[in-house]
Amino acid sequence: MKKFALIILALSLVLSSTFALTISAAEESFVVKENIAVMEGVTYSWSGTWKNNGVDSTAGDPGSKCFDGNVNTKWGSADVANGDQWVSVIFPEAVTIDGFKVWQDNGIYTDIKGFKIQVQNGSATWEDVYESPAFADKWREHEHEFSKPVTATAFRIYIPADKSGGKAAVELTEIHVYKIHTYTFGKGNGNTQLEFDSETMTQLSLAGAVTNASSSNNPSSNAIDGSNNTKWSSVGNSTPQWIQIILPEVQNLSGFRFVTDYNWTDIRAYKVEVATKDGWKTAYEYSGESMKHFQQIEFDTLWNTDSIRFTVTEVGSEALAGHGTTSIDVLEILLFTAEAVEQEPETNPQTSDLSVFFMVAFSVVVLSCYLLRKRGFGYSF
Repeated sequence: MKKFALIILALSLVLSSTFALTISAAEESFVVKENIAVMEGVTYSWSGTWKNNGVDSTAGDPGSKCFDGNVNTKWGSADVANGDQWVSVIFPEAVTIDGFKVWQDNGIYTDIKGFKIQVQNGSATWEDVYESPAFADKWREHEHEFSKPVTATAFRIYIPADKSGGKAAVELTEIHVYKIHTYTFGKGNGNTQLEFDSETMTQLSLAGAVTNASSSNNPSSNAIDGSNNTKWSSVGNSTPQWIQIILPEVQNLSGFRFVTDYNWTDIRAYKVEVATKDGWKTAYEYSGESMKHFQQIEFDTLWNTDSIRFTVTEVGSEALAGHGTTSIDVLEILLFTAEAVEQEPETNPQTSDLSVFFMVAFSVVVLSCYLLRKRGFGYSF
């Protein structure tokens, strides 16, 4: 009886491998620092602006510019002779904060030597949760991850007047308050080999999508925010540089629109890859003359994926501002989906009628041999 059970088990394994071959691959994952300082419902407050010492003064360069996603705009504080300076973000509800990153303007009018991070948690009292080191040299950006998450209803960067480095004011360009998330991707099947109807192409909603990049001077999330007034910028102009979009679920992609800031970036070559169960697969490549402002591309077939990556591999010197490429600047990336064109199903030789016949016949032979042996005809395995 034991031998018969083993035979049936082996037969089951053969049949299962015949009718359903599944190749599994490890999913990829990465960490995203979500900037909750720009979440819906937040408000901002600041100590004043240059020559306008009233709290929340919108004259000149107001503190709200620290949250516009652009490290090239700035908050210029009120005169430090009038007291300590600060910028705060007030959340609509209590949030969990894992860390922060702050940028100082790179101009000559600021040289912050130190600052504090303070939070409120449901009260009007500000509590110190971090104090920066004493900066000997001028710094451009500073980041810190808390050893334990901090719960807060408000967050502010506080610069004592005696930490202004001898300058009349302090200037910050951007403040990120972040929560850490781990995302996985790589669950798509890749090239479906399915053609699609171009007339059914529609823009895919990127609500719930997140981004990642090889480097970020401006946040990579700016490339999917629906605005050509913000952008992702790499740090410097070295290549390759890449930006990745991770979708909340697997989708069939039919193409994309790749919009760059041609004032500062002259892209000559790039490739588009999609994440699949078998790793990254190239769906499109471009090289040659400058792509100028944008390209809109239709794939030959639908690509089934939950993540897409654009890698710039070559840049030129024809940016409109009259100089070489200074950084990789992407204004927007749009993704498209479409309906597949129905095709005649192809016969799979592994699941054809003939294959099924032979498998059934094989089962009958095995069972017959077993019964004959049971009756004493001497057949053995």
